[in-house]
Amino acid sequence: MADSPLTSIEFWKVSEDLYVLKIGKEPGKKKLDNVRFKFLTDSNTTIFDKIALVNAMGWDSNSKFKNSEIFLNKLKKEHLNSIKKYRKQLLKAPPFSWDNLEFDDNGDILRNDKNDKHFIQGIFYESVDDFDKKYDAVESLWTPEDIIRSHSDYKGFGVEDNYTVYLYLLAMDNYWDASLVFDVLDNFIDDEGNVISVTYNNSDSKEAFDFIKMLVSTQSLFLTKEIDCEVWEEFNKIRGRDYYSCMSNLSIRKSLLKSYDYLKIYSDNCEEVMYDINTTYCFRNVIHATQNQQVTILHYPLFIYGELTIYDQNDSEVFKFIIDGGDSVGLDISNYPLGSYRIQMINTQTEPKTPYNLDLIIY
Repeated sequence: MADSPLTSIEFWKVSEDLYVLKIGKEPGKKKLDNVRFKFLTDSNTTIFDKIALVNAMGWDSNSKFKNSEIFLNKLKKEHLNSIKKYRKQLLKAPPFSWDNLEFDDNGDILRNDKNDKHFIQGIFYESVDDFDKKYDAVESLWTPEDIIRSHSDYKGFGVEDNYTVYLYLLAMDNYWDASLVFDVLDNFIDDEGNVISVTYNNSDSKEAFDFIKMLVSTQSLFLTKEIDCEVWEEFNKIRGRDYYSCMSNLSIRKSLLKSYDYLKIYSDNCEEVMYDINTTYCFRNVIHATQNQQVTILHYPLFIYGELTIYDQNDSEVFKFIIDGGDSVGLDISNYPLGSYRIQMINTQTEPKTPYNLDLIIY
Protein backbone atom coordinates (compact mmCIF):
# COMPACT_ATOMS: atom_id res chain seq x y z
CA MET A 1 0.00 0.00 0.00
CA ALA A 2 3.03 2.29 0.40
CA ASP A 3 3.25 2.36 -3.41
CA SER A 4 0.13 4.30 -4.42
CA PRO A 5 -0.73 7.72 -5.92
CA LEU A 6 -1.35 9.42 -2.57
CA THR A 7 1.74 8.00 -0.86
CA SER A 8 4.29 7.97 -3.68
CA ILE A 9 3.98 11.35 -5.44
CA GLU A 10 6.25 13.67 -3.45
CA PHE A 11 5.35 17.01 -4.97
CA TRP A 12 6.53 18.85 -1.85
CA LYS A 13 9.93 18.87 -3.58
CA VAL A 14 8.52 21.37 -6.08
CA SER A 15 7.97 23.97 -3.34
CA GLU A 16 10.51 26.76 -2.88
CA ASP A 17 9.46 27.36 0.72
CA LEU A 18 12.32 26.43 3.04
CA TYR A 19 9.97 25.30 5.84
CA VAL A 20 8.12 22.90 3.53
CA LEU A 21 11.41 21.48 2.26
CA LYS A 22 12.69 21.05 5.82
CA ILE A 23 9.57 19.12 6.89
CA GLY A 24 9.66 16.95 3.78
CA LYS A 25 13.19 15.78 4.51
CA GLU A 26 12.25 14.60 8.00
CA PRO A 27 11.32 10.89 8.21
CA GLY A 28 7.88 9.49 9.04
CA LYS A 29 4.47 11.09 9.42
CA LYS A 30 4.59 14.45 11.14
CA LYS A 31 1.92 15.58 13.59
CA LEU A 32 0.06 18.84 12.97
CA ASP A 33 1.45 21.14 15.65
CA ASN A 34 0.70 24.83 16.18
CA VAL A 35 3.47 26.02 13.85
CA ARG A 36 2.23 23.84 10.99
CA PHE A 37 -1.38 24.80 11.69
CA LYS A 38 -0.51 28.49 11.51
CA PHE A 39 1.28 27.88 8.21
CA LEU A 40 -1.76 26.08 6.78
CA THR A 41 -4.24 28.80 7.80
CA ASP A 42 -2.10 31.87 7.11
CA SER A 43 -3.61 33.93 4.28
CA ASN A 44 -0.07 34.92 3.26
CA THR A 45 0.85 31.29 2.55
CA THR A 46 0.16 30.26 -1.03
CA ILE A 47 -2.35 27.46 -1.46
CA PHE A 48 0.29 25.41 -3.26
CA ASP A 49 2.69 25.63 -0.31
CA LYS A 50 -0.16 24.64 2.00
CA ILE A 51 -0.90 21.40 0.13
CA ALA A 52 2.85 20.87 -0.33
CA LEU A 53 3.26 20.97 3.47
CA VAL A 54 0.52 18.35 3.87
CA ASN A 55 2.36 16.22 1.31
CA ALA A 56 5.63 16.77 3.20
CA MET A 57 4.02 15.73 6.50
CA GLY A 58 3.68 12.24 5.04
CA TRP A 59 1.66 9.18 5.97
CA ASP A 60 1.85 6.17 8.27
CA SER A 61 -0.36 3.09 8.17
CA ASN A 62 0.07 2.66 11.95
CA SER A 63 -0.35 6.30 12.92
CA LYS A 64 -1.93 6.92 16.31
CA PHE A 65 -3.12 10.42 15.38
CA LYS A 66 -5.21 11.91 12.56
CA ASN A 67 -4.08 15.32 11.34
CA SER A 68 -7.47 16.01 9.75
CA GLU A 69 -9.16 15.76 13.16
CA ILE A 70 -6.48 17.91 14.77
CA PHE A 71 -6.98 20.50 12.01
CA LEU A 72 -10.74 20.69 12.57
CA ASN A 73 -10.34 20.89 16.34
CA LYS A 74 -7.87 23.75 16.03
CA LEU A 75 -10.16 25.58 13.61
CA LYS A 76 -13.07 25.15 16.02
CA LYS A 77 -11.01 26.35 18.97
CA GLU A 78 -9.87 29.46 17.08
CA HIS A 79 -13.44 30.17 16.03
CA LEU A 80 -14.83 29.83 19.56
CA ASN A 81 -12.05 32.04 20.93
CA SER A 82 -12.93 34.65 18.30
CA ILE A 83 -16.59 34.55 19.35
CA LYS A 84 -15.59 35.12 22.99
CA LYS A 85 -13.31 38.00 22.00
CA TYR A 86 -15.94 39.73 19.87
CA ARG A 87 -18.67 39.26 22.52
CA LYS A 88 -16.41 41.00 25.05
CA GLN A 89 -15.85 43.78 22.54
CA LEU A 90 -19.60 44.30 22.13
CA LEU A 91 -20.16 44.18 25.89
CA LYS A 92 -17.67 47.05 26.28
CA ALA A 93 -19.18 49.03 23.42
CA PRO A 94 -21.16 52.20 24.18
CA PRO A 95 -24.92 51.65 24.29
CA PHE A 96 -26.47 51.55 20.86
CA SER A 97 -27.90 54.88 19.76
CA TRP A 98 -29.27 56.00 16.45
CA ASP A 99 -27.62 59.37 17.16
CA ASN A 100 -24.20 57.72 16.73
CA LEU A 101 -24.97 56.44 13.25
CA GLU A 102 -24.00 57.95 9.94
CA PHE A 103 -24.97 56.52 6.57
CA ASP A 104 -23.39 56.55 3.15
CA ASP A 105 -25.25 57.19 -0.10
CA ASN A 106 -26.24 53.51 -0.27
CA GLY A 107 -27.79 53.53 3.18
CA ASP A 108 -25.00 51.50 4.77
CA ILE A 109 -23.79 52.40 8.25
CA LEU A 110 -20.47 54.24 8.32
CA ARG A 111 -17.87 53.40 10.93
CA ASN A 112 -16.86 56.19 13.32
CA ASP A 113 -15.28 56.68 16.73
CA LYS A 114 -18.62 56.44 18.55
CA ASN A 115 -19.78 53.13 17.04
CA ASP A 116 -16.45 51.49 16.23
CA LYS A 117 -16.82 48.68 18.79
CA HIS A 118 -20.16 47.68 17.24
CA PHE A 119 -18.39 46.54 14.07
CA ILE A 120 -17.21 42.92 13.89
CA GLN A 121 -15.35 41.94 10.72
CA GLY A 122 -16.95 44.87 8.94
CA ILE A 123 -20.50 43.98 10.06
CA PHE A 124 -22.49 46.26 12.40
CA TYR A 125 -24.20 44.69 15.45
CA GLU A 126 -26.55 46.62 17.72
CA SER A 127 -25.84 44.41 20.74
CA VAL A 128 -24.50 41.07 21.98
CA ASP A 129 -27.96 39.58 21.47
CA ASP A 130 -27.85 40.68 17.83
CA PHE A 131 -24.42 39.05 17.50
CA ASP A 132 -25.56 35.82 19.20
CA LYS A 133 -28.43 35.40 16.75
CA LYS A 134 -25.91 34.84 13.96
CA TYR A 135 -23.68 32.51 15.96
CA ASP A 136 -26.13 30.37 17.90
CA ALA A 137 -25.23 27.01 16.31
CA VAL A 138 -24.94 24.07 18.68
CA GLU A 139 -21.24 23.24 18.79
CA SER A 140 -21.78 19.46 19.13
CA LEU A 141 -23.75 19.41 15.86
CA TRP A 142 -21.12 21.19 13.78
CA THR A 143 -20.10 19.39 10.60
CA PRO A 144 -16.62 19.78 9.07
CA GLU A 145 -18.19 22.23 6.60
CA ASP A 146 -19.66 24.31 9.48
CA ILE A 147 -16.29 24.50 11.21
CA ILE A 148 -14.34 25.39 8.07
CA ARG A 149 -16.86 27.95 6.86
CA SER A 150 -17.19 29.65 10.27
CA HIS A 151 -13.43 29.90 10.74
CA SER A 152 -12.95 31.22 7.22
CA ASP A 153 -15.65 33.87 7.73
CA TYR A 154 -13.85 35.15 10.80
CA LYS A 155 -10.44 35.11 9.17
CA GLY A 156 -11.78 37.09 6.25
CA PHE A 157 -10.73 34.79 3.40
CA GLY A 158 -12.51 32.13 1.36
CA VAL A 159 -13.50 28.72 2.60
CA GLU A 160 -12.07 26.86 -0.39
CA ASP A 161 -8.40 26.84 0.67
CA ASN A 162 -9.18 25.53 4.16
CA TYR A 163 -11.43 22.92 2.64
CA THR A 164 -8.76 21.80 0.16
CA VAL A 165 -6.26 21.46 3.02
CA TYR A 166 -8.77 19.51 5.13
CA LEU A 167 -9.66 17.20 2.26
CA TYR A 168 -6.01 16.42 1.63
CA LEU A 169 -5.27 15.84 5.33
CA LEU A 170 -8.27 13.51 5.46
CA ALA A 171 -7.02 11.62 2.41
CA MET A 172 -3.52 11.19 3.85
CA ASP A 173 -4.99 9.99 7.17
CA ASN A 174 -7.12 7.41 5.36
CA TYR A 175 -5.14 6.70 2.19
CA TRP A 176 -6.17 3.03 2.26
CA ASP A 177 -9.89 4.00 2.25
CA ALA A 178 -10.47 6.74 -0.32
CA SER A 179 -14.22 6.08 -0.20
CA LEU A 180 -14.24 7.90 3.15
CA VAL A 181 -12.79 10.96 1.43
CA PHE A 182 -15.39 10.79 -1.32
CA ASP A 183 -18.20 10.57 1.24
CA VAL A 184 -17.02 13.93 2.56
CA LEU A 185 -16.35 15.25 -0.95
CA ASP A 186 -19.93 14.52 -2.02
CA ASN A 187 -21.21 16.81 0.73
CA PHE A 188 -19.08 19.71 -0.46
CA ILE A 189 -19.22 19.75 -4.27
CA ASP A 190 -21.96 20.09 -6.83
CA ASP A 191 -22.45 18.05 -10.00
CA GLU A 192 -19.89 20.18 -11.84
CA GLY A 193 -17.18 19.60 -9.24
CA ASN A 194 -17.36 23.07 -7.67
CA VAL A 195 -17.41 23.67 -3.93
CA ILE A 196 -21.01 24.36 -2.91
CA SER A 197 -21.82 28.03 -2.23
CA VAL A 198 -18.23 29.06 -2.81
CA THR A 199 -16.79 31.22 -5.56
CA TYR A 200 -13.11 30.57 -6.13
CA ASN A 201 -11.26 33.80 -5.44
CA ASN A 202 -8.48 32.94 -7.88
CA SER A 203 -7.36 30.27 -10.29
CA ASP A 204 -4.65 29.04 -7.89
CA SER A 205 -7.29 27.88 -5.41
CA LYS A 206 -9.31 26.14 -8.12
CA GLU A 207 -6.25 24.40 -9.59
CA ALA A 208 -4.99 23.25 -6.18
CA PHE A 209 -8.43 21.81 -5.41
CA ASP A 210 -8.55 20.03 -8.78
CA PHE A 211 -5.04 18.67 -8.29
CA ILE A 212 -5.89 17.18 -4.88
CA LYS A 213 -9.18 15.86 -6.24
CA MET A 214 -7.18 14.13 -9.00
CA LEU A 215 -4.85 12.49 -6.45
CA VAL A 216 -7.79 11.29 -4.37
CA SER A 217 -9.64 10.05 -7.46
CA THR A 218 -6.68 8.07 -8.77
CA GLN A 219 -6.12 6.64 -5.29
CA SER A 220 -9.74 5.50 -5.12
CA LEU A 221 -9.49 3.80 -8.51
CA PHE A 222 -6.16 2.23 -7.54
CA LEU A 223 -7.75 0.70 -4.45
CA THR A 224 -10.54 -0.88 -6.52
CA LYS A 225 -8.82 -1.48 -9.87
CA GLU A 226 -5.10 -1.63 -8.96
CA ILE A 227 -2.90 -1.26 -12.08
CA ASP A 228 -5.64 -0.30 -14.49
CA CYS A 229 -6.20 2.04 -17.42
CA GLU A 230 -8.93 3.91 -15.52
CA VAL A 231 -6.34 5.26 -13.10
CA TRP A 232 -4.41 6.76 -16.01
CA GLU A 233 -7.55 8.15 -17.66
CA GLU A 234 -8.55 9.87 -14.42
CA PHE A 235 -5.17 11.61 -14.29
CA ASN A 236 -5.44 12.53 -17.97
CA LYS A 237 -8.72 14.40 -17.33
CA ILE A 238 -7.08 17.21 -15.42
CA ARG A 239 -7.10 20.54 -17.18
CA GLY A 240 -7.18 24.27 -16.53
CA ARG A 241 -10.07 26.45 -15.49
CA ASP A 242 -11.43 26.44 -19.03
CA TYR A 243 -12.15 23.04 -20.54
CA TYR A 244 -9.58 23.46 -23.33
CA SER A 245 -6.79 25.04 -21.33
CA CYS A 246 -3.81 24.09 -19.21
CA MET A 247 -3.10 24.75 -15.56
CA SER A 248 -1.75 28.27 -15.08
CA ASN A 249 0.03 27.79 -11.73
CA LEU A 250 3.67 26.90 -12.38
CA SER A 251 4.03 24.84 -9.20
CA ILE A 252 0.93 22.80 -10.06
CA ARG A 253 2.37 22.22 -13.55
CA LYS A 254 5.61 20.89 -12.06
CA SER A 255 3.61 18.71 -9.67
CA LEU A 256 1.63 17.31 -12.58
CA LEU A 257 4.89 16.33 -14.25
CA LYS A 258 5.93 14.51 -11.07
CA SER A 259 2.51 12.85 -11.03
CA TYR A 260 2.98 11.78 -14.64
CA ASP A 261 6.36 10.21 -13.88
CA TYR A 262 4.62 7.99 -11.35
CA LEU A 263 1.25 7.40 -13.03
CA LYS A 264 2.40 6.73 -16.60
CA ILE A 265 2.82 3.03 -15.76
CA TYR A 266 -0.98 2.84 -15.45
CA SER A 267 -1.33 3.72 -19.14
CA ASP A 268 0.25 0.37 -20.13
CA ASN A 269 -3.16 -1.28 -19.93
CA CYS A 270 -4.86 1.26 -22.21
CA GLU A 271 -5.56 0.48 -25.84
CA GLU A 272 -5.12 4.14 -26.66
CA VAL A 273 -2.75 6.77 -25.25
CA MET A 274 -4.32 10.21 -25.64
CA TYR A 275 -2.23 13.39 -25.59
CA ASP A 276 -4.07 16.74 -25.57
CA ILE A 277 -1.83 19.63 -26.62
CA ASN A 278 -4.35 22.13 -25.22
CA THR A 279 -4.21 20.86 -21.64
CA THR A 280 -0.90 18.99 -21.43
CA TYR A 281 1.82 20.71 -23.47
CA CYS A 282 2.40 23.32 -20.76
CA PHE A 283 3.79 20.76 -18.29
CA ARG A 284 5.06 17.83 -20.36
CA ASN A 285 6.09 17.32 -23.97
CA VAL A 286 6.70 13.58 -23.86
CA ILE A 287 4.47 10.64 -24.77
CA HIS A 288 5.20 7.10 -23.56
CA ALA A 289 3.57 4.20 -25.39
CA THR A 290 4.04 0.55 -26.23
CA GLN A 291 3.96 -0.84 -29.77
CA ASN A 292 0.50 -2.32 -29.31
CA GLN A 293 -1.08 1.01 -28.35
CA GLN A 294 -2.71 3.61 -30.54
CA VAL A 295 -1.33 7.13 -29.94
CA THR A 296 -3.82 9.95 -30.48
CA ILE A 297 -2.77 13.60 -30.36
CA LEU A 298 -5.65 16.06 -29.90
CA HIS A 299 -4.97 19.54 -31.29
CA TYR A 300 -8.49 21.02 -31.54
CA PRO A 301 -9.46 23.79 -30.75
CA LEU A 302 -5.89 25.12 -30.63
CA PHE A 303 -5.65 24.62 -34.37
CA ILE A 304 -7.19 22.46 -37.11
CA TYR A 305 -4.81 23.12 -40.00
CA GLY A 306 -1.17 22.13 -39.91
CA GLU A 307 1.19 19.22 -40.27
CA LEU A 308 2.75 16.50 -38.15
CA THR A 309 6.14 14.91 -38.82
CA ILE A 310 7.89 12.09 -36.95
CA TYR A 311 11.69 11.71 -36.94
CA ASP A 312 13.67 8.72 -35.71
CA GLN A 313 16.85 8.63 -33.60
CA ASN A 314 18.89 9.53 -36.68
CA ASP A 315 16.66 12.53 -37.36
CA SER A 316 15.29 10.86 -40.46
CA GLU A 317 11.66 11.48 -41.37
CA VAL A 318 9.56 8.34 -40.88
CA PHE A 319 6.03 9.74 -41.10
CA LYS A 320 4.30 12.90 -42.26
CA PHE A 321 0.63 13.87 -42.01
CA ILE A 322 -1.17 16.98 -43.26
CA ILE A 323 -3.80 18.23 -40.79
CA ASP A 324 -6.67 19.51 -42.88
CA GLY A 325 -9.54 20.51 -40.61
CA GLY A 326 -9.48 17.52 -38.25
CA ASP A 327 -9.54 17.44 -34.44
CA SER A 328 -6.74 14.94 -33.82
CA VAL A 329 -4.07 12.75 -35.38
CA GLY A 330 -3.94 8.99 -34.76
CA LEU A 331 -0.56 7.23 -34.94
CA ASP A 332 -0.07 3.54 -35.63
CA ILE A 333 3.28 2.74 -34.02
CA SER A 334 3.00 -1.06 -34.14
CA ASN A 335 5.85 -1.34 -36.64
CA TYR A 336 8.11 1.27 -35.08
CA PRO A 337 11.29 -0.12 -33.45
CA LEU A 338 11.58 0.56 -29.72
CA GLY A 339 13.32 3.80 -28.84
CA SER A 340 12.98 7.58 -28.92
CA TYR A 341 11.34 9.61 -31.65
CA ARG A 342 10.79 13.31 -32.21
CA ILE A 343 7.40 14.64 -33.21
CA GLN A 344 7.00 18.12 -34.65
CA MET A 345 3.53 19.54 -35.08
CA ILE A 346 3.12 22.88 -36.81
CA ASN A 347 0.09 25.14 -36.61
CA THR A 348 -0.08 26.64 -40.11
CA GLN A 349 -3.02 28.87 -39.17
CA THR A 350 -0.73 31.34 -37.41
CA GLU A 351 1.91 33.62 -38.85
CA PRO A 352 4.66 32.97 -38.04
CA LYS A 353 3.78 29.27 -37.95
CA THR A 354 3.73 27.86 -34.40
CA PRO A 355 5.70 24.61 -33.76
CA TYR A 356 4.95 22.07 -31.02
CA ASN A 357 7.83 19.69 -30.33
CA LEU A 358 7.16 16.36 -28.62
CA ASP A 359 9.20 13.32 -27.67
CA LEU A 360 7.69 9.89 -28.33
CA ILE A 361 9.18 7.05 -26.26
CA ILE A 362 8.22 3.57 -27.49
CA TYR A 363 9.11 0.88 -24.98
